[in-house]
Amino acid sequence: MIQTLTAPAAAPLYVELARSLEQLIDQGTLRPGHRLPSVRRMSLQRDVSISTVLQAYTLLENRGCVEARPQSGYYVRPRLPSEALEPRMAKPMAKASHVGVNDLTAEVLMLAADPSYVPFGAACPHHSLFPTKKLARILAAVGRNDPALLGRYATACGSSSSPSAAPRRSISRFAPSPSPATPWPWRRPPTSVSSKLSRPST
Repeated sequence: MIQTLTAPAAAPLYVELARSLEQLIDQGTLRPGHRLPSVRRMSLQRDVSISTVLQAYTLLENRGCVEARPQSGYYVRPRLPSEALEPRMAKPMAKASHVGVNDLTAEVLMLAADPSYVPFGAACPHHSLFPTKKLARILAAVGRNDPALLGRYATACGSSSSPSAAPRRSISRFAPSPSPATPWPWRRPPTSVSSKLSRPST
């Protein structure tokens, strides 16, 4: 039995018009946001009917290529990014390996001592901003006066040799200076009863 091959039927005219406009969009000739020619102008340019242009624009709108704006016309829509491919499944290692933090810790400590790196992990100013020479003299004086202090931890309250000296010095910094006639702690002595009685009345 002999079969005759027939040529495929041609696509409708509005489909061909939509396909040609879609190619212009894909090539970048019509960029996102550009306005398509009006229906009447497109019908004159392509020598087709107005209904054919409307069908082509509707087909492009259904495909997401263009969008219709009321009382404005048809505009090219921005293309959505293509869906990312699913990541491939990672192949497990043939041999197990040890995972630890000792190597990482050693590397961090080594880089912390490197002067070419900026230590963002701690807010430590440069040593030139401190009075290092003055601090060295103070530490040397403390070591000469109390050598045993260099071998033990000091308490948070300071030295116990003069427990009231530090508070008195702190108070004296902010308290007003007393007059020479006012004794410590700058309280006026109470007036005796006899002095009140002997005071002449006015």
